[in-house]
Amino acid sequence: MLKIEDLKVHYRGDLGLVKAIEGVSLSLEKGSSLALVGESGSGKTTLGHAVIGLLPHNAVVAGGDILFKGKSILSMKREELRRLRGDRITMIFQEPSAALNPVFKVSSFLRDVLRKGRGSSMSEKEIREEIISLLRKVRIPSPEDVMEKYPHELSGGMKQRVLIAAAIANNPDLIIADEPTSALDVSVQAQILRLLDELRNKMNLSLIFITHNLGVAAQVSDKVAVIYAGKIMEIAPTPTLFESPKHPYTIMLLKSIPSIRKEIKKEGLAAIPGSLPDLVSPPPGCRFHPRCPMAMEICSKEEPAMVEVERDHFVSCHLYTEARGDRS
Repeated sequence: MLKIEDLKVHYRGDLGLVKAIEGVSLSLEKGSSLALVGESGSGKTTLGHAVIGLLPHNAVVAGGDILFKGKSILSMKREELRRLRGDRITMIFQEPSAALNPVFKVSSFLRDVLRKGRGSSMSEKEIREEIISLLRKVRIPSPEDVMEKYPHELSGGMKQRVLIAAAIANNPDLIIADEPTSALDVSVQAQILRLLDELRNKMNLSLIFITHNLGVAAQVSDKVAVIYAGKIMEIAPTPTLFESPKHPYTIMLLKSIPSIRKEIKKEGLAAIPGSLPDLVSPPPGCRFHPRCPMAMEICSKEEPAMVEVERDHFVSCHLYTEARGDRS
């Protein structure tokens, strides 16, 4: 349903072009879910915004393509893209308070969403009934009361549910969820994750879930793509990635997850040394090599190819290209 081919997205800045996404290729089938994980600044949100056509004015698509049902999103005219966005592809943003207009009630917000997707064919009575139905779908109690409230009268979890209701209002094919639970407490986070998974299964939605939290990724995804400094390091089915990670970056990310089983007082929390590279002048070769404890001489000279190490498990690392005799 969605295919990203060798996508490159750069940002114009005072110091030069920031190479935020550099040669990313991904695919997503109907009804499946993909978690995009990595550190803050790795390019996850940029990729999500590129798919839905919300890149800022200083962004430049320097190469590649994004195909939705075989049609290029990047070559669509503005009006065609507007019809696609919010109808066939929707987005749930990270901060619900910023995504909702404080001067409009929930009913006004959802009414606009429904009218945009379905035109003026719905009567006011039908719109009201549909709003109540949507709020029930996202498990909001007393929807008749909640729809007449302003955003500041709702909790963070309730506001996020309203955004999810808006995202599913017009029966989209794809939802991009950008860190939708990071501003919520743990118990509400679990409820939202269960809700998204239930809706995906019931409505046969496809989901791209952007997160830095590997625990969250494990709960909501069929497949995980690990991104670092604008490059995909590893892609695998979720159980495979957690049971048998291959790329040193993925392994170190997993080791850095706190666990009650670890003797933290004795060993301390595991951490990845260093920081993300300057993406105006990224390091040659593998972008992770300056921080990689397993780096070889070739890692600083040649970019590794993406190779399939086992069925549906791909990794971009010279540890595997060398073993196979491959070259970039």
